Amino acid sequence: MAVYLISLFFVYFFLTMSKFGKAKENKLIKKIGIIIPLLILTIIAGIRYNVGTDFLMYESFFYNSTRLKMFSPELELVFVLFCKILHLFFSNSAIMFLLIALLIYSIVFKSALKNTKLYELCIFLFIAFSFYTNSFNVLRQWMAIPLLYLGMDYINEKKWKKGVPILIIGILCHYTSIVTIPIYFICKNIKKDITRIIIIITSIIIYVNLDFTMQLLYKMIVATGQGTKYYKYFTKEIYTSLNTNILVMPMFTLLTYLGYLILVPNIKKMEKTPNQNFLINTLIFGFTFSLLGTKNVLFQRLQLYFIYPLIFVIPFILEKCNKDLRKIIYILCIIMGIAFYIYSLNKNGGEPLPYKTIFS
Repeated sequence: MAVYLISLFFVYFFLTMSKFGKAKENKLIKKIGIIIPLLILTIIAGIRYNVGTDFLMYESFFYNSTRLKMFSPELELVFVLFCKILHLFFSNSAIMFLLIALLIYSIVFKSALKNTKLYELCIFLFIAFSFYTNSFNVLRQWMAIPLLYLGMDYINEKKWKKGVPILIIGILCHYTSIVTIPIYFICKNIKKDITRIIIIITSIIIYVNLDFTMQLLYKMIVATGQGTKYYKYFTKEIYTSLNTNILVMPMFTLLTYLGYLILVPNIKKMEKTPNQNFLINTLIFGFTFSLLGTKNVLFQRLQLYFIYPLIFVIPFILEKCNKDLRKIIYILCIIMGIAFYIYSLNKNGGEPLPYKTIFS
C-alpha cells in the first residue's frame, strides 16, 4: 500500500508546486512540476507485474499478438494495434503497459489542465476515487474513457473536426463506447436542474423495479439480434448475484450534485461553460448507472463512463464558492480523499495489492 500513498503525496506535492513560487512565472518550471507527477503515475502502472485481476490476460494478448485478428467483435482495433506493433520491436510486455498508461494519464492530465484551475485537486481525486488503480484492470475501457471526454470537450466547443476523430478512436478502444456516446449527446443538451432531478427520481424508481426493467431491456436487445455475448447480463441469476447494496458511488455522485445546487449561486451557474454543463449532466447519469450497478454487472461496468466527471465537477464547485468556504471544502476533500483511498486499497477491489514489479 505504501507505494500508492507515497506516489499520491508526491503527485499532489509537485502539482501544487507547479502553481506557486517560481513556477507561477516560469513556464518551464511549471511544465516540469506537471510532467513529474505524470511520469510517477505512468511508471508505477507500467512496471507492475501481475498487479490487477486482468493483468495476465492482457499480458497474454501481447505475447500472442500474432494470433489476434485486426477486426474482431471480441477485441478492439486500437488495443490490437498496440500489441502487434510493440511486439515487433520489444520482447517484454512492460512496454505495452507503460505506453498505454502514458496514453491514459496524459489525456486525464490534459483534460484537468483544460477544465479547471484546481488541476492538482482534479488529479488528486482521480487517484483518491481509485480510478487510477481501477485503470490497472479494465484497461481498454480506460483507454476509451478519457478520449471520449476529450472528444466531447472539443465538440462542446464546436470543434467538430477535432472532437469526432477522437470519439471514433475512443470507440475503437472499447466497443461499449457506442452505447454511451448517444447519452453524452443527451447530456450535451440538458440545461435545467428540474430535468436533472427528474432523471434522479426516475433512476430510483427503476432501481426499485429492476426486474421489470431488465426483462424489458432483454426483449429489446434480443429483438435486434445483436450483442449476444451480453445476453447473460440480463438474466436474473447474474444481476441478483451482484446485489451488494454498496452505495458509495451513487452517494458520491448525488452529494456532489447537491453540493452544486446548494453551494454555487444561481448567477454563477449561468457562467458555466458548455463543457462544465456537460460534465454535471453526465454525473447525473453517473448516479443512475452506479445505483443500478449495485445490482447488475452490466451497469456496474458502464458506470465508469459517467462517474469519471466527479474529478472535474468537484473542483468546478470549489471555483464558484467564496474563498473562505472554498478553503474549508478543499481541506475536507483532501482529508476524506486520503481516507477513502486507504479504505479502497484495504478492500483490494481489482487486486492492486500486493504491488509487485517486473524487477521483483
